[in-house]
Amino acid sequence: MSTKTIISVVVAAIALAACTPPSQSSYTVTDVSEPLILSLSIDKDAYQADEPIYAMLTIANTSNTDVIIKKRMAANARSESVQKRDVVFIINSPTGYTSHYKPKTNVFPVEDSDFASLPAGEKIEQIYDLRDLYYIDEHGTHSVFVIYQNSSDPSNGTAWRGELVSNVVLFTINP
Repeated sequence: MSTKTIISVVVAAIALAACTPPSQSSYTVTDVSEPLILSLSIDKDAYQADEPIYAMLTIANTSNTDVIIKKRMAANARSESVQKRDVVFIINSPTGYTSHYKPKTNVFPVEDSDFASLPAGEKIEQIYDLRDLYYIDEHGTHSVFVIYQNSSDPSNGTAWRGELVSNVVLFTINP
């Protein structure tokens, strides 16, 4: 194995270790019995410094029954109140710095129109430009995962409540 390959493997291992989702004391880890699964993907593995980073967030209903979910999936800062917070991206830089949310969106309180029934076996997807939402400037390998939360119900029913944590995805910003 060449020195360059060994260094690449070590850097990737360090980046992956730095991007492990928080422990259960920080966030509630999704129970395997949950009817919903949250997954994250990005459009490619490497980006130029000024290029958009498109991420697709998917919520899949793996149960045998329909589930009412909060469909708006608005990206928020971790500091936003739990009643307004839908989706938070946790993006860690190569040096372990967590990217800050750009405070440019106004998220309003949850309304009945923000909920929808997700049929059994179906999914809902939302695409985000991470560069539009977060400050991502450092060159190197970054990690990202997402937390989806709901603590509200529509006036005409009961929605799924809780917190889902996605898979971790790595991407590189080239110089």
